[in-house]
Amino acid sequence: MSAKDKIKFVKKNASSDYANFFSDDVSDDRRRYILKFMIKGTGSADTLTIAKVERDDSQTEFFDKYVNANTNIEVPAGAPDPEKPLLVLEGGTNLALKSSGGQAISVTVIYYDNEIA
Repeated sequence: MSAKDKIKFVKKNASSDYANFFSDDVSDDRRRYILKFMIKGTGSADTLTIAKVERDDSQTEFFDKYVNANTNIEVPAGAPDPEKPLLVLEGGTNLALKSSGGQAISVTVIYYDNEIA
């Protein structure tokens, strides 16, 4: 099955504290390829931070962007390219989101998983 056939998406809202994006960390026998973030600003402007959660639960900020009220942002713009992931999550890792002012910024992540041979 090609990467394009494996593409999935998940939508969550960011809040004032970091919260894991995916319900479970990536399993040890997989890699998760993050292809695109689709961000929808709410009625108020706020700053969105996306971090990679490491196996030891430490966080490395990956993305920090001011989001204007009622704005849609695509990172990167255009169609997702399975050959050019923005970020690769290894086994035991995850993404975490937070918004600086506690506004519920909506984030959709487009990704695919691949088993490690």
